[in-house]
Parts: sequence; structure tokens; C-alpha cells
Amino acid sequence: MKSVDAFASLFSFNDAYSLETAATRPLRTRIIVAAAVGILAAIVAAFLTHPIRFQGEWVGDIGPPIVGAKLFLDGESPYALLLREGAITLYPFTASVVLSPFLLIPPALWAPVFMGLTTGLLAFGIMTRGRPWQLLALLSPCFMTAMHSVQWSPALAAGLLLPFLLPLVVVKPQIGLALTFCGRWRPATIALAAGIVVLSIVLFPSWPLAWLSEGNLDLYAGSAPITILPGVVLLTAGWLFRTRRGRLLLLMSLVRQRYYYDQFLLFLIPRTARQMTVLLGTSWIGWFAAKILHPDDLAAGVQYEDVWVLVIMTLYLPALGIVWFNYWNDRLQSADPGGDRNRLRPTRRDRQAE
Repeated sequence: MKSVDAFASLFSFNDAYSLETAATRPLRTRIIVAAAVGILAAIVAAFLTHPIRFQGEWVGDIGPPIVGAKLFLDGESPYALLLREGAITLYPFTASVVLSPFLLIPPALWAPVFMGLTTGLLAFGIMTRGRPWQLLALLSPCFMTAMHSVQWSPALAAGLLLPFLLPLVVVKPQIGLALTFCGRWRPATIALAAGIVVLSIVLFPSWPLAWLSEGNLDLYAGSAPITILPGVVLLTAGWLFRTRRGRLLLLMSLVRQRYYYDQFLLFLIPRTARQMTVLLGTSWIGWFAAKILHPDDLAAGVQYEDVWVLVIMTLYLPALGIVWFNYWNDRLQSADPGGDRNRLRPTRRDRQAE
């Protein structure tokens, strides 16, 4: 009976943070949860239809850089890539370097292995440095679209929890910029990130110029949220730049991105399960509204301004409200430590996270 109660407490909607900490969470439990989540993600990815095909298999967004690695090994330019779907914006050569081990497995396994591995690492990071209710982020439309497109956002989110994954910022520079200023960098992770870049240049010295000229960067249709009304109000997060969550929100609002998968990192902002539920609810309202407006094109990569307005209204502004609520709540708690017992009280771990 105690074991059942302990399991239920993992997902308790307790705003006072009575959940067990990672220090008391057994390594075996963390590994089992991460493995289960990763295997489930791999199974789902195996049955999904992804945007890009290679050799008759759906490979998603990671397909082009893997094929680029194959072209490079065959003596061709990694950007000499022709797709039946038409031209797309290609990744820097660093992505091909990181993904080159996938050439050892059949294309049919690329999407399942990638999504299983990155989602499993994210789950392990949550179980190690976060709280189990943060796994609810995997029920968001942002994760669902990342799964469909086989995107990097779950891996990049894992980097904020597991610092050894932070070097992955070099594969997706625009979102990586936000993580660069939010992650817990150490000399080893800085060296690894630099090593990936140096190795890519040693292998293909002219790749930056080739990427700029042949990577179809002009086709990238992403937008910076602050450039679309009412996104300008996100600049108020600058007042909270000294906190990791405020910094993450501000930087995410400044960099160009596409909906909905790139916004997955916003689900690291909630500090309680209740806040996570609010963000989940608003995000799904926005997604369904966008689906009604553009039923055929939402998953095709086409970017619409009216959908962007929904993304800001139902993802960014709720995240901004959560950040400001937590800021004022902490200030009130500091000013009146013996006040209302129902007030949200962050633990030392939460203050360190900030």
C-alpha cells in the first residue's frame, strides 16, 4: 500500500512542492521511467507518417542531415540534396556530424530511434533534476508536433536538465542561442560543443560558406514572437532576466522559430503541476483553433500569421503570466515568511533552478 501511495505522490498536484527530490529518487526508478517513456515514444514514432521520405521510409526532419552525411562520405556536397517534396532549409553541417552514427541503422529506424532516445533522455532529466509531473509536457501539442516532424526540441529541452546534452545547441543555432544563455555550462560541455564545431570544420572546411549559399536559408519561414502582436509584451520578461525561466522566455521570444514544435521548451517554465496543467490547456485551445483555421496546412510547415497570434496568445502569454506570478509570489513570501500557508512556497531546489 505504501508503494502505491508513493507512486501516486509522484504526480500529486501539490503547489507546496512536497514531492520527493531527485536526491531521494532511486537511480533504478529514474532509469525504468526513462526507458518506458523512450520505448513508448519510439513505438509511436514508428507508426507515424513523418514529413520527409528517404528510400521509401518516413524519416522526418533528421533525414536531410543524415543523408547529407552519406553524401559527404560518398565525396559529394552534403547540401547536394534533392527532395521530391521540394527545397527545404537545411541544417548546418554540425547536424550531419552529430547524426552520422544513424547511417549504421536502416532509414526505417531513424525516426523511432531518434525520438525514443531523445524523449527517454528528457524523461531521465526530469526524473533526475525536475519533478515527475513535468512529464505532462509530453502531452502537449508542441511535443506531438515534434514527434510528427522528428524535431530536436525534446533533445534541446533535455539539455537544460542534463548539461552533457547542451553541446547539441550547435545543430540548431537559432533555438540553441536561447539555450546557450540558460544552460548550466561546464568546461567539459563547452569543450564538447567546440569540439563538434572544430571537427566539422576539419572534415569540411568550407561548410559554413556552403551552408549559407546552398542551405536554402531564404526559405526559412520562422518568426520571432516579439515581432507579431501582441508579442511585444514579452519584452517585460527582460525584467526577470536574472532568473533562468525569465531568461528562457525572453530569449525564446527573440529568436526566429516555427510553430508548434519549437515552443516545446516553454513547458520547462511551470513550477507546479497546476501551472503545467494551465499551460497544457491553453496550448491545446490554441492548437485546435489553429486546426480549425488551417485544417490541411498546419502540419505541412506553412507558417500563418493568424496561427502565430494564437501561439502567442495561448503559449507565450500564459508562460509570461506564470513567470510573473512566481516572481511576485516569491517576493511576497520573502517579505512575509510567516504569512498565508496556502501561498506557493518554492524549495531551495526551485530557487537554485531560478
